[in-house]
Amino acid sequence: MTPHDQTTRDPTTRDAPPKATLFCPDCGHRSRFDGDWNVVETARTRRYVCPDCRAEVSSRPTDARADPRPRSAALWRAWGVGVRAWGRAWFRTVLPARTDG
Repeated sequence: MTPHDQTTRDPTTRDAPPKATLFCPDCGHRSRFDGDWNVVETARTRRYVCPDCRAEVSSRPTDARADPRPRSAALWRAWGVGVRAWGRAWFRTVLPARTDG
């Protein structure tokens, strides 16, 4: 068995930046995602803007729970409640009330 020698490693792996590094496509600025980027947050996205040239580097969702599906599920639920209410009102007007007598 031979000892592991650090000098025999692939030279490209030593110079590789960490995975959390963002690169500006316009000016080549690079930094970690929590580094010196200008962060612009909206209701659904977080945009990373280069501090040097003001180019937008990345746009990511602010939160995994900000998925539009829960909002649409609530919309469908409200729609169903409205349809049932209209259905009950329609049946009351179309079908006469029973009178036992």
